[in-house]
Amino acid sequence: MGRFFRVLAWVLATESLARAGDSQGAVGAGQRKALGTDQRSALKRRLETGDEGAVRAALHEIVGNEASRKEFGPTLAALLDAGVPASLAPSLLAALGTVDGALGASRFIAYADHRDVIVRRAAATELSKLHTVPARAALAVLLRDFDGDVRRIAAAGLGDAAASEAAPDLARLWDRGERYALVPLAQVCVGSPCAALTKAAGAAPLGDTSAAIQVFFSRTDRGAPDAVKTDVLAALGASKAPAVHAFLVDLSERAPKATSSTVRAALEGAVRATKGAPQ
Repeated sequence: MGRFFRVLAWVLATESLARAGDSQGAVGAGQRKALGTDQRSALKRRLETGDEGAVRAALHEIVGNEASRKEFGPTLAALLDAGVPASLAPSLLAALGTVDGALGASRFIAYADHRDVIVRRAAATELSKLHTVPARAALAVLLRDFDGDVRRIAAAGLGDAAASEAAPDLARLWDRGERYALVPLAQVCVGSPCAALTKAAGAAPLGDTSAAIQVFFSRTDRGAPDAVKTDVLAALGASKAPAVHAFLVDLSERAPKATSSTVRAALEGAVRATKGAPQ
């Protein structure tokens, strides 16, 4: 993974430094009034001391000052570029994500390859907010991380970013028993990877699948075809799992207006078929 992250981070760093110069010149008068020159200088000095207590206190003040905080983006980025202790990196990554996520993109990617798992989790969290192509590519790599929390954060970020290219990897995670992967898979799958939902509906406990099924049935795009939805309903209709009838009734009531007549008919059939199921 190392070379991928280094190359991608270098490309984004070059772009973001150029943007940083432009954004500093464009700071409005109202933002400059929020913190005076002496206050900004004092905060920057505290950031550069290397003292964890001083740095954390400065970050707290910067993030809390919405009017002026973007001015500190280049300073935070430079600190991360220079390298910081693993104990401070998560706080700096989170602060830069709040201050200027676009400027932080290359840093999040670079730190996503850090040896410390807490740092990788923090980097994955910030990457999951960006929804850009480079961020999605980095999150896709993190689906293979050794740490389950890193994989979970990456999967959720890819789902929120509608990263359909990640569907096969998410399906493999689900097949491997990683339950968190099913909801993002339901968000992004197109075509054959969606078949994992049918398999899950017929075999996995409803508690593990209900959220993903609700997400999938809320989709009205072509990537969530009626054929898969009716297969899922057939699997649920044959189920004797507790609460399946109530779940199907709720699913029917929540169905989007754009739901096809084919799916509505399948919903009604599944509701009837499970009427005697344990509740």
